[in-house]
Amino acid sequence: MRILTDISLSRPVLPAFLILGGVFGGYAAYVPDIKLQISASDGDLGTAMLVAAIGAVIAMWLAPHLDRLLGRAAIPIMMTAIGLFFFGPTSATGLMGFTLAMICLSSLSGSTDVIINARLSSIETQSGHKLMGLNHAAFSFAYAGSAVGAGVARGAGWSPLDYAWVTFIGVLVLVALTPRTKIQIAKETEDKTTNISVPWAIVLPIGLAIMVAFMTELASEAWSALHIERLLNASAEMAALGPAILGVTMGIGRLIGQYAFERLDELQVVRGGAALSALGAILAAQAMGPWMVYLGFALLGFGVSVMVPMLFSHVGNVIPEAQRSAAISRVAVIGYFGFFIGPPMMGFLSEWGSLRVSFSAIALMLVCVVIGLRQPRG
Repeated sequence: MRILTDISLSRPVLPAFLILGGVFGGYAAYVPDIKLQISASDGDLGTAMLVAAIGAVIAMWLAPHLDRLLGRAAIPIMMTAIGLFFFGPTSATGLMGFTLAMICLSSLSGSTDVIINARLSSIETQSGHKLMGLNHAAFSFAYAGSAVGAGVARGAGWSPLDYAWVTFIGVLVLVALTPRTKIQIAKETEDKTTNISVPWAIVLPIGLAIMVAFMTELASEAWSALHIERLLNASAEMAALGPAILGVTMGIGRLIGQYAFERLDELQVVRGGAALSALGAILAAQAMGPWMVYLGFALLGFGVSVMVPMLFSHVGNVIPEAQRSAAISRVAVIGYFGFFIGPPMMGFLSEWGSLRVSFSAIALMLVCVVIGLRQPRG
């Protein structure tokens, strides 16, 4: 079966995608408890996430250098560090401690994501297999499973720190299963024509589209449980269904994108996904009952699922091999402004209006992608 071959090819990076999904799925489900634990308002939480974003973006820009420095040990080292630093935000008792912990965790996770996406792109090129959808689906399924587990743990009275210990054990298992395979990544030649900056006419629009996708994905994941809890006066388990539904539908969508949409024009698929996700965000924002909010998050997750892997694959296809790692790093840096700015933006808008306003703003940005994303010309 092709999927088994793809999993085998992905083994050097797949465990890292699972760890990132597991950590942030658990965090999303525990946001209501963490918010109480650090005595923060929506605006306070948003500010903390925004400050954390600054360190994360700087770290991501330097990720290719870190990758070269650590070599084949880079991914296991980064995976272990993420598991350790997850104890920070889950054990914080004040806003300052939480902010510092999130700076560390966000920087590590952002750098790791740049490294594993660059290496995965190289594996795709060498093997001739498209693997982005599968690996990003693994992230989403791990996210969903962790969110459900964290929701059950919350309902049983487990603290965020208790769940962090369980997560860390899982991290150690996945690190042990990660092969130390050396992935050949093309080096930039000394030719001045390849040493000039990456083609920004391609990188910038794709990066901005990824930014909106990450804003949608992470903002929804970080605030969906709190939105459901407030909207429906729901239990911890029912609130955790928000991020869980997002994770499951994103995982399914990414697998479909991997195996059903691979022959279609990537940017057309992205625009279609953005339109569906915008509809889901509106439903979630204006929901009057449980079926509507859950359907909204399902459509949002399914639509946004194809955007990031399709866009990363597109960059890998249109950028020369010698510039690919640098181009993916730059695209990821631009995109990750959304990854980290999305959640604080939701907090600020919620403080000003409500979470209904926040999800409506997400829908508007997705519509901008539908209208504005066109085939870039290098």
